[in-house]
Amino acid sequence: IYMTRLVGKKDQVKFPEKLHMILEEIQTAGLDYIVSWQPNGSAFAIHQKDKFVNEILPRFFDSIKFRSFQRQLQIYNFSLCRTRRARYVYHHEFFLQGRSSLSRQITGIRIKHVGPRRSIKHVSEVIPEKPNDD
Repeated sequence: IYMTRLVGKKDQVKFPEKLHMILEEIQTAGLDYIVSWQPNGSAFAIHQKDKFVNEILPRFFDSIKFRSFQRQLQIYNFSLCRTRRARYVYHHEFFLQGRSSLSRQITGIRIKHVGPRRSIKHVSEVIPEKPNDD
């Protein structure tokens, strides 16, 4: 499967925009069994961490480790959620499937020192329920 490195170091695309493009390309390439949008489109999940680290990250980032990827998510204020099916589910109110323009509104925070770990929220605390079509 052919997948391109979407942007280089010198490009000015912020991490959330690049991540949105990556998720769209992964879905098109049929690799959504590794990482994908959640059914309601308001979060994404990493289903197979080892494959994500070894096959996906190197295609899009220069020498990034999973911990560095997680740190980028923290800098941009993504929430880590737990579900029964996936350990690594991330949500941000402006990171929505099919709405890539919203990801430009996500701003990073400057981290001056390493503080205590953020608490992990349950998925029901941050991801709205999918509305019923009754």
